Amino acid sequence: MRDLASHPLKLYYDLGLRVTVNTDNRLITDTTVSRELHLCHTRMGLDLQGIKHVVLNGFKASFLPFHEKQDLMRRVSRELERFHADGSIDAPRPVTETEGKAAHRRVRLFDSHCHLDFEFDADRGEVLQRARAAGVYELLVPGYEPEQWLRAGAIALAATERGLTVRTAVGIHPYALAGGASVWVGRAPGVLAATLAEAATMPGVVAIGGVQPRRRWRTVWEACSLAANAVLREHLHAATTCELPLVLHVVKAHGLALELLRGAPAVPCLTARGVIHAFSGSPELVREYVDLGLMLAFGGALTRPNHGRPARRSLHAR
Repeated sequence: MRDLASHPLKLYYDLGLRVTVNTDNRLITDTTVSRELHLCHTRMGLDLQGIKHVVLNGFKASFLPFHEKQDLMRRVSRELERFHADGSIDAPRPVTETEGKAAHRRVRLFDSHCHLDFEFDADRGEVLQRARAAGVYELLVPGYEPEQWLRAGAIALAATERGLTVRTAVGIHPYALAGGASVWVGRAPGVLAATLAEAATMPGVVAIGGVQPRRRWRTVWEACSLAANAVLREHLHAATTCELPLVLHVVKAHGLALELLRGAPAVPCLTARGVIHAFSGSPELVREYVDLGLMLAFGGALTRPNHGRPARRSLHAR
């Protein structure tokens, strides 16, 4: 193309093709969607109605569950209606009581630690339907050992086709070190981290880490503490290299976990450095983890009158 005026975008739009405008990579191209849309108007001849269509096309082409996409497009369409060709903009329409109640019912939940690949072969479809009906839109299947990573990925892909966004993490839990994953004990530093980094390139992987769903948690770090420490360091290294968040379950080892986390470099591009799964520590520990850029996740014990009291005190700590 000689210049932007000869760009075929307007031709494609007039022919009825679903045209979208994107930044591709903001850090490299140094642009924004607003700037690109302004160029479509000033240099390519798209009027306001065309700009609105292009904006909506972006939402139509998004990889979101159908019902989630429909809800988002309705809200965006209402917002676009406020803008007129003469430059005037209507005031935002007040939310009605009915709409407010409907929005409350649409609370979106993210299950940050769901072992969807364990013991659900017989009724996994029904489990997913119940989750969706309860407002759970996204789930994360944590890693356990390398043999499980591909299986979890396949299950996540199949689950996504049912209307939920299911992601996975890759990692090795200390319990797995006593079984087939014991081959990773004693490996040269960096070998496991490199393996995790390579596995993190698989579709759907969004985090490093994992946890085993059974047994008594107080034995986890005591039974294999030396091996677990080395493995945790490898996970930290892989998370930093891949710029991915960590998934950690810390039991009776908060001092050690905090020491290792403080020694690992932070990743500036992450909104959160990771999540401490099923947190049950003190309010003082809440501050320690949050200051390090981690989020805290609480299990079902939070809803129990006696067991949930310490966790609720922790919630008020920050």
